[in-house]
Amino acid sequence: MLRNIMIFGIGFLIGLISHNTLIDKSHATTPIVNKTVVYGIDLSDDALVVKAKSTWLKRLGKYLAKDIKVQPYFTRVVATTFGDFDFSNDHIIVPEITITARKRATKPAKQIYKFMRQLPTKFGDEDIVPEKETRILDYIRNQASIYGCKNTTILVVTDGVHFAAGGSNILEMTSRSNSYFPAMKQELDGCGVHMVGFGMGQRPIIVREMTRIWSDWAKRSGVQLQIIRAIN
Repeated sequence: MLRNIMIFGIGFLIGLISHNTLIDKSHATTPIVNKTVVYGIDLSDDALVVKAKSTWLKRLGKYLAKDIKVQPYFTRVVATTFGDFDFSNDHIIVPEITITARKRATKPAKQIYKFMRQLPTKFGDEDIVPEKETRILDYIRNQASIYGCKNTTILVVTDGVHFAAGGSNILEMTSRSNSYFPAMKQELDGCGVHMVGFGMGQRPIIVREMTRIWSDWAKRSGVQLQIIRAIN
């Protein structure tokens, strides 16, 4: 009787230890995510990266790579292209990865730099075809629906010219009211949005108007907007 009790007790302890070990391993393979940074590259046919010289694209690649490298541990990063409303056309530049002590930021930083540096040679390939629209708002809203807005920053490389087929583009909005863009507070409240290359190629008077309207949209949508015109 005593022998049976001892065998049962030992078996119970072994089972308990095995269960706890499995739990620990499960936690180890699912790192905590403290923040998310999404990098979106506008790849429409009139986009900055399509018209830019290779030297500027290299500078942009270095800028984005540096931004990834300075992200702290437990930051989830992902980078894609965007353009029209069909998100299936978007290209994944950096697959989703959470930066940890084991998964360093070096790899995604190299991936985004390599993509930007090689981009001029990729146009005309079947895989890289500039898209016909520049749906900046739709891209931002789509990423927010995926990752939420708590501690999330969506960095878009764009001149800020939103264009959707069948509608007006942002260059025609100087004659419109401040509410050219609809408020998206329900979807975007708390999100950070950074626009890199904003206003490039536009006249100063147009850039001022674009800045006013994007800033008004951000305020009405609860978005923390940062406009970055020049990169170092």
